[in-house]
Amino acid sequence: MPMIIEGLQPLRMTGGQFVSLAWALKSALAKLRDDYDYDFINGILGGAFMIQASPDEECKAWWTTGNQAVYLEFASRAFGVPMRRIPEGFAYPRDIEAFLADPEAFFTEHIEEPLAESLEMGIPVIAQGCFGGFRAGHWSIIAGAKGDALVGLPVMAEAYEASEDLPWQIIVLGEPGEEPDPAPFVREALSHAIELYENKAPSDPGWITGMPAWDKIIKGLDQDPFCEACGPDSHSCLHWIVSCAVGACLSAMHFADMASEIMEITSPHLTEAIASWREAAEALLPLTALETVAALLANDRSAIAERLSRARNAQARAADALRGFLSA
Repeated sequence: MPMIIEGLQPLRMTGGQFVSLAWALKSALAKLRDDYDYDFINGILGGAFMIQASPDEECKAWWTTGNQAVYLEFASRAFGVPMRRIPEGFAYPRDIEAFLADPEAFFTEHIEEPLAESLEMGIPVIAQGCFGGFRAGHWSIIAGAKGDALVGLPVMAEAYEASEDLPWQIIVLGEPGEEPDPAPFVREALSHAIELYENKAPSDPGWITGMPAWDKIIKGLDQDPFCEACGPDSHSCLHWIVSCAVGACLSAMHFADMASEIMEITSPHLTEAIASWREAAEALLPLTALETVAALLANDRSAIAERLSRARNAQARAADALRGFLSA
């Protein structure tokens, strides 16, 4: 393995900015091209507009971390940087099951060679599954290796760490080309917000987004425990889902503001979308207190459902506003 790539930005995941892939791509792009704003990257990736669920995934806390690379090809064009997801044609849960059956064989067959080639070129590699083990779920960034351990930055780490856990998927980046005009890309990214709300976006198998995901989360309040995998700690899962939803709304607001500046337009439709995302965030904010979620989950689930429904309906209005913007 090559020398360790120094100077990568930490993946801080603070202040409601909870999409680990956006942080990992931000760190990689800062090394390759420029230090982009987190919310700009998150909007291009679709994370600013994504509430999601997976009927196939038993732990509901995982619902926030999967399915994040579905707009990777679009992001590659938007930033003018080649991006390739490995294994090629990654499919959930097929490739997860193959990895779990024999992690070392899966790594050797699919990941080891492109990982080494990228690091040899001095290009960091975005990875899922290596730091914190398979169940951690978050994306991280690999800077090199030391002995049998991969070295890099997991989320919320301020310094490089080493891990002998293996990634189950990676994203390799190529040398940057000419930087594109961002205006057509931010407009297209706003159309992705509608796709995601309507559950019509490209998606890993087994994942749903937008309105159906909201409905599944709300209907899940009828289950006791809310998360079968976590049992009495289910409030932690719901708290994480809500916190990520609030972060997405705040990110969408900032991305729409930046889009207006980039496209040099003032649109009442975008103003309406931003107001609707703000309304959704405000409906959910009381549920970002863990003790509040725990108390309501135990004693008044209808109050949780009412706030989730308000957020869902506000996001529906944001999607309507974006339809108006795109058709104007």
